[in-house]
Amino acid sequence: MVCRRYSLHMPEIAVLTGDIIGSTSLSKEALDQIVARLKAATIEMSDWKTENNAIKTAFARRGGDGWQAILTAPELALRAALFLRASLMAMGPYQTRIAIGTGSGDVSHQTMADPNHGYGHAFFSSGRLLENLPRNATLQHATAGGTAAASSLADHISSTWTEAQAHAMALAIAPENHTQQVIADQLGISRQAVAKSLKSAGYPAIKLALHQIESGEAAQDD
Repeated sequence: MVCRRYSLHMPEIAVLTGDIIGSTSLSKEALDQIVARLKAATIEMSDWKTENNAIKTAFARRGGDGWQAILTAPELALRAALFLRASLMAMGPYQTRIAIGTGSGDVSHQTMADPNHGYGHAFFSSGRLLENLPRNATLQHATAGGTAAASSLADHISSTWTEAQAHAMALAIAPENHTQQVIADQLGISRQAVAKSLKSAGYPAIKLALHQIESGEAAQDD
């Protein structure tokens, strides 16, 4: 009864669990760099702003090639997954599987210091989904309905991003709404090159889908 009462008071969060694709062919140094980039990108997401509160994030490595991230803004879960993917693909030909779980979850000091101590529905659903991802899927959401469908389509679109596309998407996907000129200035390229990369990466459709999910328009389908 005590555990049940405790779980009822856990906040709604998002948990992203993943592992590095093709890790057995990578050197220890390369694998360490990949995990370090994912951790850095997770920390960057703590600078994102929502209408209600600042976002808290946490990251932990799981085993040799696994990882897990916590995001206290569950409505941004798919955006976060795509941001992590873009941040990683901008490094080179690297990929990670990502399983998204949302729901109640522990955000105690111990868990935020090390998500491997996490407890709650978001952790369980994310972990189980990663274990059961279909062979050809690399990014899925554990919920049902419109959000899951959008996640599967986003997986298909983003799985073939080039490094140039990933660089642009990593900046565009953040909720700060950077203009193409701002992105161009940060990347040291022309605005036309940014526009071309974003269009070919499917950004217009992804941006619309994320807006619909985050504004609650897709909630009625879940």
